[in-house]
Amino acid sequence: MRTTPERVAWLRDAAALHKRSLSKLAGLNPSHVRLLENSTGDRIGRRTAEALARVLGVELAWLMLGIGPCVAAAPHLNPEVPAHREALTLYVRAAVASTRAALADEQDPTTQHPVAALANHLRQRAAA
Repeated sequence: MRTTPERVAWLRDAAALHKRSLSKLAGLNPSHVRLLENSTGDRIGRRTAEALARVLGVELAWLMLGIGPCVAAAPHLNPEVPAHREALTLYVRAAVASTRAALADEQDPTTQHPVAALANHLRQRAAA
């Protein structure tokens, strides 16, 4: 993956997302990812790259420039190595699932993350 459009396309495929879905999760114009992936250049705006990196769980420098680790938590994994792609695919899908859950929590403030719910339960028991 030599260009930013190639990296974005690979990540989107790994996450099993449509272009429009990725745009929406990243808070971008619905056609933004399509235009980016179809671009022949390697330019991507910083805000766009930050939004995509956040949603997909990858490092900004890797997404924009192809340098450094793809994922900071697993710097030894390289998407250019076929044996590493499955692990990175699972990581990217987990990152997207986390983003979706966070967005759902924002839309429904009565929904509480299971870890937060457990922490609140333990605090209540300790106070009693």
